[in-house]
Amino acid sequence: MSDSGVHGQRGYGCDVVFNWLGATTPLPAKTHRMMYQLGTRLLFFETPSQQPTEEELTAYAERDDSANAECECQAVVNAFAIDFFTRHPVGSVEPKSVVVSKEMARSLTRYATLLSYGRREVRYSDGDWGSEPTVASEPEGPYKIVNYFKELARAHALIHGRNVVTDADLDMVASIAVSSIPKHLRHIVRELQRNGSVTSSHYAKLRAICAPTARCHLEELALTEIGVLKKGTPATNEPDTLTLAPSFSWLYRAPLNTKCSACAGEEEMTLDRGHLAFKLPSGTSSNEGRSQVLEGQSIGTAG
Repeated sequence: MSDSGVHGQRGYGCDVVFNWLGATTPLPAKTHRMMYQLGTRLLFFETPSQQPTEEELTAYAERDDSANAECECQAVVNAFAIDFFTRHPVGSVEPKSVVVSKEMARSLTRYATLLSYGRREVRYSDGDWGSEPTVASEPEGPYKIVNYFKELARAHALIHGRNVVTDADLDMVASIAVSSIPKHLRHIVRELQRNGSVTSSHYAKLRAICAPTARCHLEELALTEIGVLKKGTPATNEPDTLTLAPSFSWLYRAPLNTKCSACAGEEEMTLDRGHLAFKLPSGTSSNEGRSQVLEGQSIGTAG
């Protein structure tokens, strides 16, 4: 409580649980650089983006029922919130009553570390937007991220009627971890997850960008130490190659899905096992962790 305000006493006389939820279109890299000053307080969760066909869009244009869908969504969300907090009032659940095993704790820690490294501030030779990335700041301590991820995993388990955190809960945390990395680096992380390595030529084609920009993005991710960069030769069109760093080798060939498996059903999951000939650096394992990613628009969350 404080008496410093011009209109009398301010503040609250009790503990208040507060979280902010918001929705946005995908944020540009410049915005992520500005957000770096806030640390790891903001997390994101991407939702799938599905482009309608011309016929579907025409049928939609002929109808006038968009308000019905909004009302239905509102009713479902309200019903869920009322039911959940009736069964589990705020502050009534002891965190330890939803068990996080050592294996799950290790996985949560790995994703927290991935996010803290993936959001390192990268400086360019001529300022924020110069010609080449030159240096990355030290990663922020991942302690807060670990706490956020534990709370999210436990809440997800509780929603689904479980008192133990499982892979299904880790799926959601993994999606949030990758979704919270800046977009231009996020797509590279996903390629590393699928294939263990990515070339600048493949990434340029995948993202429909020019070769110098693709090389720049790969070099930026290499500066975060998530990957190790082998320089090519632009004069001979030999591409740069980025390979997962040994400390992040657990990310390689983890299952990929398009939706949270626990919420959408296991049939939504798709596994990518391409490029099986890739060899990880000596002394590393290929699949010690799990990761889930989603494509589409970003939904921002903060706690």
